[in-house]
Amino acid sequence: MKRVITIIFRWALIADMFILSAVFLKLFANPFANPFSTPVVSASELQTIGPAAKDLMIKMEMVGLSPRDIGQITRPSFTANGRMITLKKDNMQIFEYADPDTATNEASALTLKYKNSSRSPLWKKQMHVRANGTLVMFYMGDQSSIVDFIAQN
Repeated sequence: MKRVITIIFRWALIADMFILSAVFLKLFANPFANPFSTPVVSASELQTIGPAAKDLMIKMEMVGLSPRDIGQITRPSFTANGRMITLKKDNMQIFEYADPDTATNEASALTLKYKNSSRSPLWKKQMHVRANGTLVMFYMGDQSSIVDFIAQN
């Protein structure tokens, strides 16, 4: 019985190594590449990044956050599809709407939902949601440079 368990754990470890290496290669294939000239996503997906999100990414680059578009995401709380952006080994989600009112309403609803949840105070402290014009920025973390950027934009 002990031998069977050892074999199962060995195969699980091998499978994890393959999965982790594939994820690592996908995210960090060329860490020295310019994130705007070497996108991780396909050209057709880059077409779906709205003008406000592109402008926000340019501002991120100007303050040294080194944004890199990972791809399109959906979140049940938002009616618009978003983009997952990496920033200094952390992630931010950006959602672009057709009008500012919808962006503000959905950001407010998400903030209220999590504010009234039974989540831990530390978790709530690390959640940052901000609407600015047609954009909603969603960040779970505590890197001061990212938190400051969200507060100013």
